[in-house]
Amino acid sequence: MASQTRRHCDKNDRAQGNVLTSWNDTQLPPRVGGLSLRARKRATAGDVTVMPLVHKELAANPELARRWGDLALLALTRLLDSVQWDSLRGKQAIRNRVDEIRHALAGATPNVIEALIAERAAICWLDVYLCDYAAIAASLGFVHKPAFEARDRRRSRADRRFLNALKALAVVRRLKLPDLLAVVQVKDPR
Repeated sequence: MASQTRRHCDKNDRAQGNVLTSWNDTQLPPRVGGLSLRARKRATAGDVTVMPLVHKELAANPELARRWGDLALLALTRLLDSVQWDSLRGKQAIRNRVDEIRHALAGATPNVIEALIAERAAICWLDVYLCDYAAIAASLGFVHKPAFEARDRRRSRADRRFLNALKALAVVRRLKLPDLLAVVQVKDPR
């Protein structure tokens, strides 16, 4: 995917960082943080003997650890990969829209809980609309009733997840949870 991404984007996109990417090993330089490409391949294959090196690499490169450990980004990337569009710009536009929604839901100064729920709600928003898109596309063509019903059930579940995320965000804001946690006194376990 990385080579395709680079081939289909112009120089301005790459210069501005507007390139849809995944974080597979092919995008990394041959040596990152002291871990060779060969060692990364061994780690990817499940070789536990390289784990001390992997731990050292991630400790030395917090941005790399954050990116590889970002499961919300992984979910978003997988959702976008499920879309059967050839346009990388279209996918990037959707990614940008999800970011806009996440920022709008999180607000100007979100606490950690609000930021996590806003991120979840933004990804659920995308899932709802992808389900709507798939259901509409299926209804325009010949689809067997069981397949249509399965799509409709998935659509309903996605909608419920989205609404539950929005409700959770509203509840956290109403409770002002960080303010409550600051008031609670915690005993020292020693």
